[in-house]
Amino acid sequence: MIPSLPKHLLPKRLPFYFQFMPRLSIAQVQTQEELVEFRHSLQQHIYTGLAALTVQRQQDQQATESSL
Repeated sequence: MIPSLPKHLLPKRLPFYFQFMPRLSIAQVQTQEELVEFRHSLQQHIYTGLAALTVQRQQDQQATESSL
């Protein structure tokens, strides 16, 4: 158990896209280093999802433009 977490590691508010992500357990996090690693993996998951969404939007836009 981590007695107190540094405030700079966790955001004050949850970003909008967190509402659509599955819940992730932090039961395995025991140290501050593990928390940093968990946060990094979560960021990578978010950025990968945002990149995929950007590509999908570009493809949809190109398909719409070519059908006109």
